[in-house]
Amino acid sequence: MLLRRVIEHVKAQNWTAVALDFVIVVLGVFIGIQVANWNDARAVKQDEEAILTRFHDETVAAIEDRTLREAATEARMHRMYEMRKMLLGVSPPRAVTQAECTALAQSNYLPFATGAIPVLDELIATGRFGRISDPDVRRAAAELIRLRDEIRSVVDVIANSALDLPFEFPDLMRVGIEPTDAPNDIDGFVPFASCDAETMRDNQKFLNGFSANVDNYNVYYLASFIELSPTYEELHHSLDHALGLTHGAVNEGQD
Repeated sequence: MLLRRVIEHVKAQNWTAVALDFVIVVLGVFIGIQVANWNDARAVKQDEEAILTRFHDETVAAIEDRTLREAATEARMHRMYEMRKMLLGVSPPRAVTQAECTALAQSNYLPFATGAIPVLDELIATGRFGRISDPDVRRAAAELIRLRDEIRSVVDVIANSALDLPFEFPDLMRVGIEPTDAPNDIDGFVPFASCDAETMRDNQKFLNGFSANVDNYNVYYLASFIELSPTYEELHHSLDHALGLTHGAVNEGQD
């Protein structure tokens, strides 16, 4: 319709009308492009908001999981500290509690507390990390990735050097299972260990291996939690800021 009208105006040499038709065409194309750009920008913004919301929720969940793991790891480490003082003669001789012996039996168990944030791994794997425009979130996420990989390497090294004490010293430690009503134990049993403290104190090879395991466990605890946890908190804070959340609102809605 517009093209036919332009042709008619040209034939009639109505140059004013031709100019107006040209302006209408140019404006129409310009407005169409702008609307498309606005729609694209809105879609990108909505996608980023969805990513940040999921990022925030998964970061909060990771911190909560790591907090539970840290408490259990710290408790196990302190049991081993008390055992070491007693076995090395720093504190008076006594019987070893089942909890202490179980901690000792598991002193080579050094799982890396990843605090998984699946959306972060997905963004990196799919090349969409650039969708996050907030510089503080990008910086905090990049630092978490760097430090997490570095600490994972450290944990791998010390885990490979840790001794499986029940396997190495079966005469000093006996492992077994006992009933439990914990919902996360499928078969209804949990492992435990019993220790012969008097014989342990007289076995220098065992004491050497045990002391090395305690030192390794201390490094594991410091690296996995004390050093890494602040990076998760910094990421959480930057996500709160990017989403306009306050810590009070997060605690009420998430914790």
